[in-house]
Amino acid sequence: RLDADKHLAPLEDLIRMQGVDVELDLRPGRVVDAVAEAAAQHAAVMIVIGSDIPSGLLRLFQRSVTEEVIQASPVPVLVVRGDGDGGNMLSTGQWQAAAEGDG
Repeated sequence: RLDADKHLAPLEDLIRMQGVDVELDLRPGRVVDAVAEAAAQHAAVMIVIGSDIPSGLLRLFQRSVTEEVIQASPVPVLVVRGDGDGGNMLSTGQWQAAAEGDG
């Protein structure tokens, strides 16, 4: 948890600087259950989740966590696609560049 806090805190701060109300909430357990529980507890109006959705044969045999969250969610889900290179989302530097209009 400490590693996740350390990694995500700069992104949380950057999003907050853009005027978005954001709260980091890390929970143990099955991802789909934890997301649904957090959404209900915080009265969320939307869930934003990252994904690097598999394609081809892998997709036929592997249901992604993102797909499970979409199906189970009582609120809209915004999926942010990964870069296709192992699921890397934007780095802190890329978030900063995007926030400043350079990305």
